[in-house]
Formats: sequence, structure tokens, C-alpha cells
Amino acid sequence: IFYQLGLLYFGNNEVDKVIPVLERAVSLSKDYSNAKYFLGLAYFEKGNVEGALAQFEEIQKLNPQNEEVATIIENLRSGRNPLPQTEENPVTASEGQPLEERI
Repeated sequence: IFYQLGLLYFGNNEVDKVIPVLERAVSLSKDYSNAKYFLGLAYFEKGNVEGALAQFEEIQKLNPQNEEVATIIENLRSGRNPLPQTEENPVTASEGQPLEERI
């Protein structure tokens, strides 16, 4: 339930509401990669690059073959947006393919 609520807030660009809800989802399920993914994006949006990086590094441990996560980590470490917005790579869940289907 917390994850779904977090996605609703994320899709509405309500980042201040996303973070506590997804932090709760992650606290209940430590291996919840999808919740960590959106929590990492929300941390980045609020300027918490270290928090974002920590979430994506955890996802990488859980999904070591995921190339998108490796790219996101590289982008964060280089001071870039984790997900540069393109038509093939929408930043929000409300545009195009839901991000949770990519993990």
C-alpha cells in the first residue's frame, strides 16, 4: 500500500509526500527494489544525492545484471541527472512505460 501511495504522489510531483511513504515501504521490505528506485529518484529531486546513490547501490546489489541501475549510479557519481529525460526514458511514472516495469 505504501508503495502504491508513493507512486501516486510521485506521478503528481508531490515529492515531499513521496519520501516518507516510500521510506516506510522500504522499512517494511528491505529488498523492495521498486520502492528503492522511486525513493532514490525522490531523494535526488530534493537534492539528497547521497541518499539517492545509497538507494541505487542497494538496488544494484539486489539486481547486479541491471544495466539501467549501473548507468544511474554512474550518472549520480558524475553529478548528472540519474535519468536524463528522453522519449524512451521518461522520468516520471505518469509518462510512458512505468519505471517499475524496468527493474
